[in-house]
Amino acid sequence: FTQVPDLVAGGFVRGYEEAGFHIYWPDGCKGIREEVNEGPTRFAAKEWIYTCRPGGGGEVAFSVRVMREAHEKDGSAPTPRFVVTQIEAMLQHLDVRAQRQRPLEANGITGVEVQAAATNGAREVWMRGLLVGHDVYTLLALKDEGGLFADGEARDFFASFGVDGD
Repeated sequence: FTQVPDLVAGGFVRGYEEAGFHIYWPDGCKGIREEVNEGPTRFAAKEWIYTCRPGGGGEVAFSVRVMREAHEKDGSAPTPRFVVTQIEAMLQHLDVRAQRQRPLEANGITGVEVQAAATNGAREVWMRGLLVGHDVYTLLALKDEGGLFADGEARDFFASFGVDGD
């Protein structure tokens, strides 16, 4: 998954040591909102959500959610199906339908990539859910006006993601 692209100028790569990853944030992502649950959540021992809305509006957004020591409702280890369920819930929440999806697997990481669009309107959503051991990483890019899947910064966002230690 990790291939360092020729990054679009204006953006930057940042690492999040405690959350265990690094990623390219597009131009305009100077103010990244960070949410941290210090204690356990319903599906993880700890969670982080990092979100950027370039330009300050809701029309474009990039986000990474980390679920450390994720688990099923019964406490068992997460499976690829758990990751798919997380992605499906987010697609439903965003009111978009999958247009393209593919499984991902490399270097002990399994996951799914989904490109989705609104049934009414131009909104496009691109998501990746990755299972790394017992941790789940969910990457999301959203663009209300469409054109997301051809956007160089969105491609760099996904292509630059790496789990620390890989």
